[in-house]
Amino acid sequence: RSTADKLSDHNATLAFLKSQSTGAIGVVGFCFGGGEVWNLVISGADLKAAVPFYGPQPSNFADLSKTKTAVSAVYAEQDTRITGTAPDMEAQLKKAGVPVQITVYPGVNHAFHNDTNADRYNAAQAQKAWVATIEWFKKYLA
Repeated sequence: RSTADKLSDHNATLAFLKSQSTGAIGVVGFCFGGGEVWNLVISGADLKAAVPFYGPQPSNFADLSKTKTAVSAVYAEQDTRITGTAPDMEAQLKKAGVPVQITVYPGVNHAFHNDTNADRYNAAQAQKAWVATIEWFKKYLA
């Protein structure tokens, strides 16, 4: 499916959620889902907060400079392919003037939060990352 098709589905979901809540919407995604979070943020979706976990950098990442979403991005130190893009993403978010937090968790690789993957899962770092995620949402979705 194309990015446009996926964004159409995501935005329909966001519209539904807004009709069922206070309207303060936050998103979190892991790996491919982290990339989808980046796509939503770049597209200008009406999000208050976003937390992409080791999401790949979209080709149009420079458009992050236009976002209004508070972003806390989670990266893994050993995942150099994805984590290497963090400075570019952070620079664009800073241009946007939005709250931004980039966290690189030491000693872990991509999918360190996936408890179904014994080779990658790191309970201690996953717990730290999840607590930080909840705190981000508490702060920016209040």
